[in-house]
Amino acid sequence: MDKSRAKRVEHDKVRMSLIALVAIFSVSICVLGSIIGYKIYTKQSFEQKIESLKKEKDDQLSEGNQKDHFRKGQAEVIAYYPLQGEQVISSIKGIMTQDIKDNLEDKENLVFYYTEKQDSTLKGIVNRSVMKQVYDLTSSKVEETEKTSLAKVHLTEDGKPFTLDQLFSDPSKAKEQLLKEITTFLQDKKLEQEKIDQVVKGFSDQDLSAWNFDYKDSQIILYPSQSVENLDEIALPVSSFFEVIQSSYLLDKDAELYKAYYEKKNRKVVALTFDDGPNPATTNQALDTLSKYGIKATFFVLGKNVSGNEEILKRMKSDGHAIGNHSWSHPVLSKLSLDEAKKQITDTEDALTKVLGSSSKLMRPPYGAITDDIRNSLDLSFIMWDVDSLDWKSKNEASILTEIQREVKNGSIILMHDIHAETVNALPKVIDYLKGQGYDFVTVPDLLDSRLKAHQLYYDRDQ
Repeated sequence: MDKSRAKRVEHDKVRMSLIALVAIFSVSICVLGSIIGYKIYTKQSFEQKIESLKKEKDDQLSEGNQKDHFRKGQAEVIAYYPLQGEQVISSIKGIMTQDIKDNLEDKENLVFYYTEKQDSTLKGIVNRSVMKQVYDLTSSKVEETEKTSLAKVHLTEDGKPFTLDQLFSDPSKAKEQLLKEITTFLQDKKLEQEKIDQVVKGFSDQDLSAWNFDYKDSQIILYPSQSVENLDEIALPVSSFFEVIQSSYLLDKDAELYKAYYEKKNRKVVALTFDDGPNPATTNQALDTLSKYGIKATFFVLGKNVSGNEEILKRMKSDGHAIGNHSWSHPVLSKLSLDEAKKQITDTEDALTKVLGSSSKLMRPPYGAITDDIRNSLDLSFIMWDVDSLDWKSKNEASILTEIQREVKNGSIILMHDIHAETVNALPKVIDYLKGQGYDFVTVPDLLDSRLKAHQLYYDRDQ
């Protein structure tokens, strides 16, 4: 009986083990089925997301574009090449295909290439940004990992590339002016000369048609081929290029500025300038004459003459005249060391600023003698002249007038000295003659206007 009972117990154990195994197997089958089902569902959902994204892009971009859909390695690429009529715009397609060739990663990515239209900033020119958008397909989230503007392309209304040289009536002269303005811009940023030369050379070595540019907010924006000290763009005011720009491309505000520029340029003007003062015996008389005629002039002052003549300087300013720097003691600056030359100028700047509260940022080197090193080391504009009255030499009223009559032209900067009685006495005759010839009188800053830049030399309104 004990044996029979033992057998039943053993049999029950076996039966329970089999039941447990069956249960485990059933659960495993269910779990496995669930996993497989989930994976199938997840895959289907993932694929639906991808297809939904493709359809969304297609709905947005199919019109006006030619679609190209292919694989390169593991990447799936969909490119939308814009059409002009029935023809692909080859310049944009070239940018896309070059990026595919050079930069497309061999990964499980979905990559879109397309263009976005931008606001027009030049008349008759269409702006498009060439875009690249990358989605990572290695997870089930379809995550955007990159959205980049490869380039901004300017196109004419018939779909042809519009390059920077086409903006100008004289591309050669424009390039020369652009390089000059780039240099000034970089100097204002306090870059080392070696780095300035590097950036300028990068532009100079390229044809103007190859320069990467934009145009916005009344500025020409240039993009160096290589960033220098985090400087990614160079912004230059369009007004600096009115002499060479094709005005037919200008819109609204810029067209008005262009018109005003030439209205002002066509007006007959000269700038009277006086050096070496103040001299209490003569400068006040010159100021009286200028006040009588309602004329504004420019005075280049010696630093050593500031002390004791503060009221004369304040009168100059209150009468609306411009006041500039003529060194401290009138040396030949080019014969001094750089530090000595700078001290002559900065000491005078300090003295003038103390009296007047600010600097005009104008400097006239004695005898017109200046070096590039001096100019580039100081944030001042250097004002020369194209008409020398030779008053310092003749000290004769008639001769002073004769010299001015012989040399003056529209936009001239006339050099005189307010320390000589003969000059001051000749001034009414000079003014009467110039007014009789139809000239108006302006200060140097008004004459040069937007052309006035630090470090540059100016001889008259046009050079």
